[in-house]
Amino acid sequence: MVFLYVGRVSIEKDLDILSESYKVIHEKYGDKVALVITGNGPYLEKCKEIFPKNTTFTGFKKAEKLAQIYAFCDVFVCPSSTETFGNVVLEAMASGIPVIGADAGGVGEIIYQGRIPGQVIIQYTDSCNALYPQCSMKKTEAYDRSKLPEEELYKIIDSVAKQKIQALSFIGGEPFIYEEKLLSLIQYVSQRNIPYIRTGTNARIKGSNKGN
Repeated sequence: MVFLYVGRVSIEKDLDILSESYKVIHEKYGDKVALVITGNGPYLEKCKEIFPKNTTFTGFKKAEKLAQIYAFCDVFVCPSSTETFGNVVLEAMASGIPVIGADAGGVGEIIYQGRIPGQVIIQYTDSCNALYPQCSMKKTEAYDRSKLPEEELYKIIDSVAKQKIQALSFIGGEPFIYEEKLLSLIQYVSQRNIPYIRTGTNARIKGSNKGN
């Protein structure tokens, strides 16, 4: 069985907890289990010291190469208790692999644990006209942003519907820069019987009614 972590390799991601947990599993099952860590960050060299020797570090991957890693692995792990949205959890779910994660923050809301999570959030847009300092995508920041591929969006929506999650939000600074496309997605969400659809930070709509 191959476990997978994807994300920034930093201390605040609780990778020390993942290390201790995986050591227990590795001691019991040996070569029957493996762990892949995908990502870069300031904690990378320390992780190479504290994780078992059969841990694979791939570095940062994206697009098709990242999709291949998801397809190769069996279980996704997200130890961080401070994630706001947990986008990598959504990616794993869309790839069809089970997720083990901290019951806290955005991850705790997404993972189904005998209850109906309140909301899944998709950061859809790659553009923003926000100038407010509290906006993490404000024009003055040089973030490398990109839209989710359309195919991945529909996979996430289907996964949300399958788990009977009640609400789905599209965010990203100024969602209605892509108004026509978002309205099409909203219609699809409604057809999948997800009752509450939210756009931006202030508008919530029910069914296929338009929000702003």
